[in-house]
Amino acid sequence: MHVLPLDVDDPFQIAAFAERVIRDFPDTNVLLNNAGIMRFEPSLAHNRDLRAAEAMIATNLLERIRLTDALVEHLACRPGATIINGTSGIGFVPLVAAPTYSATKAALHTYTVSLRAALTGRAEVIETAPPAVRTELTTRQEQEEQFLPLSDFADQLMSLLERTPTPPEIL
Repeated sequence: MHVLPLDVDDPFQIAAFAERVIRDFPDTNVLLNNAGIMRFEPSLAHNRDLRAAEAMIATNLLERIRLTDALVEHLACRPGATIINGTSGIGFVPLVAAPTYSATKAALHTYTVSLRAALTGRAEVIETAPPAVRTELTTRQEQEEQFLPLSDFADQLMSLLERTPTPPEIL
């Protein structure tokens, strides 16, 4: 397993990243698509500055579609090809304080369902929608005792990914 940095907000970096992966790691057969930002937003009942919403849509949805698009042909030709899209429970039960974040996760769920159908027989497409996990996604989230520790979530996720057949949705 290799981890490579990528600024998903730059379409040119996404293209260069995909070219590098294909060139340097031609046996790559898994894409774990998990970039995301979450911003709390003021009430939808009033006009507001939409820059935070636009950034969430770009990072959480559009850039993941771009990265998938840049790698899908290569991945679909590899044995054991798998695309894993991380979404969120908030995509199914929206958080009123984070409506755009919730909407991007719901949209990525729908995109994943479509991608799974399009790649049937060529690649597995798996959705992971974790519960509330202790991460640095929002302020103080990594300190919330009621949230699942990140290491526990990672262990559970890896255990589920090792199943045969792999569940198409890990919710």
